[in-house]
Amino acid sequence: MESLRAIVPEDLHNFKFVHEPKFSPDGNEVIFAVSQTNGDNQYSTSIWKYNVKKGLVSLFFNDRMITSPTWSEDGKRFLYLTSSMHVGCTHSELWVANSNGLNRELVVSLKGSKIAEPRWSPTGDGIYFVSNYGSDLHPESESDFKFATRMNYRSDGEEDYGDRWTHVFRVGLDDAKIQRLTSGDFDVRAIDVSPNAKKVAFVSNLDKEADFKVNLDIYSVPLNGGSIEKLTNSKGQIAALSFSPNGRYIAFIGDDYRYKFNTPTELWLLDVNTKRISKLSERLDRTVQNSILSDSSFDPWTFAPLWSADSREVYFVAVDGGACNIYSVEIQSREVAKVTSENQVVTSISLSKDGRIAYLKMNSTHLPELFLLQRGRSTQISDFNAEFLSRLRLSQPREFKFEARDGVEISGFFFPASKSKRDKLATVVEIHGGGGTEGFQFMHEFQCLCAQGFSVITCNFRGTRGYGAEFMRVLTGHYMEKDQSDIVDMVKFATKKGWIDERRIGVTGGSYGGYLTNWLIGHTSLFAAAVTDRSVTNLYSFYGTSDDYRRIEEDVQESFPWDKPESYLAKSPISHVKNMNTPLLLIHSEEDYRCRIEQAEQLFAFLKRLGKEVAFVSFPGESHSLSRNGKPHHRIERLKFNMWWFTSHIDVGSKVKRPD
Repeated sequence: MESLRAIVPEDLHNFKFVHEPKFSPDGNEVIFAVSQTNGDNQYSTSIWKYNVKKGLVSLFFNDRMITSPTWSEDGKRFLYLTSSMHVGCTHSELWVANSNGLNRELVVSLKGSKIAEPRWSPTGDGIYFVSNYGSDLHPESESDFKFATRMNYRSDGEEDYGDRWTHVFRVGLDDAKIQRLTSGDFDVRAIDVSPNAKKVAFVSNLDKEADFKVNLDIYSVPLNGGSIEKLTNSKGQIAALSFSPNGRYIAFIGDDYRYKFNTPTELWLLDVNTKRISKLSERLDRTVQNSILSDSSFDPWTFAPLWSADSREVYFVAVDGGACNIYSVEIQSREVAKVTSENQVVTSISLSKDGRIAYLKMNSTHLPELFLLQRGRSTQISDFNAEFLSRLRLSQPREFKFEARDGVEISGFFFPASKSKRDKLATVVEIHGGGGTEGFQFMHEFQCLCAQGFSVITCNFRGTRGYGAEFMRVLTGHYMEKDQSDIVDMVKFATKKGWIDERRIGVTGGSYGGYLTNWLIGHTSLFAAAVTDRSVTNLYSFYGTSDDYRRIEEDVQESFPWDKPESYLAKSPISHVKNMNTPLLLIHSEEDYRCRIEQAEQLFAFLKRLGKEVAFVSFPGESHSLSRNGKPHHRIERLKFNMWWFTSHIDVGSKVKRPD
């Protein structure tokens, strides 16, 4: 039998990323995308189809990334989106193909504008989408300067920069004419088209001061144009929505902001006729989205809830502990049923009219693959990664629980090193980002560290989604308190158990996890080395540079920086820089609009001037999501920098060379 080999960062090129399955209207076929790296700088995609009688069939290959494959109502065609870079500017394209992937036609090509949320017209003669195409007030300039007067003039992961707004558009398939349905100084988010083909429902905030507001509402506009009607009066966020087949209801995913940003996303029901809103997931008390983030999936966190054909049930995913599974709720009785119940992470689902479910799932040692659930029985349909993964030596984690210093039970996951000659293991503490959850997801980063001789330990500290609203709410206004103490308590627990070597512990995290990493090394000497990724170091300057500033004024500080500058600085890791003696590597993306690179630059300069051991690596052309969807060679280099830094400061018997 061939011996297993260690996983390496370059194995990213061997992964097949299965994403976005969609049932055909007749329920006989499922289309889905399979993406992979295409050289150092991009991804390519193959569109596949599963036929219940013929099995898997490859339809076509595109050397660019494809997203959002979606069937037309008659099942004769499907649409999909692609994008490409031309002279530093993104071209977004909307295509249509027949059911066999042939006769592919380019319908819309927008230079420098995005296309999102594509929806077929029920009559099949047009497609609706969201875009920042054109401008309500200012024509596009031929110059390269950037001008802004609005607060939200940039958003992470998008090239949009300045006074541009996203709106609802329609393109006709007979004449390719683009029609704008909404106009004004507001941004449209999610959309859906009513089954009777009379209106589009969309998520937005039409207030003149919307850039300073947290709440979003549902509105509707006639398909042929006309006045906008407001359907809700929400206090919180709304992320996705869908009409019931009978057109009477809209199910949507959002929150009521009762605990500010630490309010779990929940499933809601809007009666379109009466405007009455009720909560469908009241009895569940879990986050209704996939917050278990992975560096090996292209599916979004949140997608629209799915309706049964008779408009009586809604299907969705929710996180419970470290697992993300499929649930359903009956809209009259409000009874919630758990449809799947494994230690797994479901990343996408699609529902047929007869109740079968096509879904993607992963676990700690398996990448996402397509499964079909019918009459309570699950069948695996695709196996694109099985042969490759079977040749790798992977770490199988174990879930554990420990008691925090105040008696609250906390859950964690321990990934043992794939190779080690010592009983007590060199260990890297991994800290998840804001809104995230650790669980049974496949993590390339964790597996690479384990292959190098480290164990990986992580926990779902206070504020983490998947353990109920009360578990989350303690974080509001109290960041860097119970969250950081839970991590310290986990390390002490694992040390006492004899799992890890207290002299060989590293720590790393990204985004909010980077904020926690910076804070920890300024308040404890537990760690021999640290890597902070896309992190927060200075809340005062973060407020003025981040596209997520409202979280600071409403949630972290509950004040404005000009009113309480001392409070902002007190909760800023950079204020505790004199106590940072842990060797630190800072990693940051140059086009990160969530946590701007100035955050890393400040901490690097402070530590360097103090004579501390510190290094700084930046990645051009990358956003806050570098580790999940950045350019392939940058993702690989980022992993190598992590491994280089930790093996340079923690003995695991071998060292990784620094990337050139």
